[in-house]
Amino acid sequence: MRTRDGGFTLIETIVAIAIFALVAAAVQLALGGAWSGARRTDRHLKALTIAQSRLAETGIATPLIEGTTSGAADGGYAWSVETRPRETPDSAIGDSAATKLSAYWVTVRVSWREPAMAKDRSIEIRTLKIGRTE
Repeated sequence: MRTRDGGFTLIETIVAIAIFALVAAAVQLALGGAWSGARRTDRHLKALTIAQSRLAETGIATPLIEGTTSGAADGGYAWSVETRPRETPDSAIGDSAATKLSAYWVTVRVSWREPAMAKDRSIEIRTLKIGRTE
């Protein structure tokens, strides 16, 4: 009668390598998806930062007047700021010429191309700002 030496047979080794390959492929796919999601989130946060800074400077660094401005930012982002008066029966707020204020809707759009998905993405934020009328 033969006894086993305690080593692995060829079939056991092949099965172990196949299982290892399947697990390694699954881990690689999971990590690749996680990195891709992290990159998309990073680009979205950069676009949101651009939009917030454009919104914050409207009425301070740039005048609060009706119209649209646009431009580009580093990283392939394009932005536009649309300012329009709020529609009210009496758009001026205040009773004296020194304190007359008007409300303006300010809409900021930021768009960019998502390279991994070959899609255009965009975000939009909007707020109501109060400004002095001339």
